[in-house]
Amino acid sequence: MKKLSFLFIALTLITTITIVSCDKITEMLEVTLQDVEFNIDLNISETTKTGSYEFSGTAIFDPAINTELEPYYETIRDVTITEMTITVTSITPSTGVSLLDASLTITDNVNGTQFNHIISTVKPLTAYTPSTPTTPEILATEFVIGLTAADFSVLSGIINDMHDATVDFSGHVNQTSFTIGFNVGIVADITVGVP
Repeated sequence: MKKLSFLFIALTLITTITIVSCDKITEMLEVTLQDVEFNIDLNISETTKTGSYEFSGTAIFDPAINTELEPYYETIRDVTITEMTITVTSITPSTGVSLLDASLTITDNVNGTQFNHIISTVKPLTAYTPSTPTTPEILATEFVIGLTAADFSVLSGIINDMHDATVDFSGHVNQTSFTIGFNVGIVADITVGVP
């Protein structure tokens, strides 16, 4: 009977050590990819003329287009958004256009969850222009979306689940006859299992 008790205790200890060791091995087989970038380009068009001039543009965000993640599609464990910006990439006319307000919505095309952000700051819009011998460099207008945005979890989920999403950007500017290009940039740290 003592041998059975000893054997039972030994098997229990071995099983416990094995389970704990498996968890440690799983943790050791995780890697965090730092500063993984996603870029979504939007070409904005004028929609109506009612006092302030409306614009809108739509694009599809496919996180799977990022080749850095390709080996890890099935093993993504955690996504932490570290930075999000909206940058003017082109604008015509090159001066005089100011953003009055804007709304960015990113909708998961599989489950319908949404990330929403409102820009309510009036700001002149400029695209990056390198310096020349006769003109100074002009920096692009950039809107930084703070990390405290309540629904960054939706963006993390879209990337984590590798879902396509629809990106809508709309708002108002101060004049008519314009075209604007925007880039929505998302930077994330992504923890993956080693394949």
